Amino acid sequence: MDTLSRYATLIVEYFSKAMLALLVIIVSWVVFGRYVLSTTPAWGEELAKIVMVWVALTSASMAIRTDTHLRLSLLDFILPEKYMKVVHWLVLLLMGAFAIFFIIAGIQLVQLTSTNTLPGLRISSSWLYLAVPVSGVAMLVQIIDRGRRML
Repeated sequence: MDTLSRYATLIVEYFSKAMLALLVIIVSWVVFGRYVLSTTPAWGEELAKIVMVWVALTSASMAIRTDTHLRLSLLDFILPEKYMKVVHWLVLLLMGAFAIFFIIAGIQLVQLTSTNTLPGLRISSSWLYLAVPVSGVAMLVQIIDRGRRML
């Protein structure tokens, strides 16, 4: 499991870096086209939106791995240590349920939108929504690994 988690992290990390660089290039081209060439490419804003969604959703699994996701830490100061372990396990189970929901609902969303087309890119809009189940799988891998490490 450790090897799978490590490879999943590397894949997500390099993918996110590549997508972020692509996002900078796309937005730069759109701005250059709009203000210098006085024409905006039809595909620019849609492709930037797709890349931004993919980066945001897939990189969430890295936050789970490093425990840097948003959370309320008030209970950390109030509850004794023995209860905090229960809270951490409860949070992990809830995140796991959320990741499973992402996978199931994401697959349904991809199927639902498979006949729709993004007008600027002329591709299926399911490419945009495919980020949901993919990120759910990446999150679930990291959640399982965190649970294994907590044991």
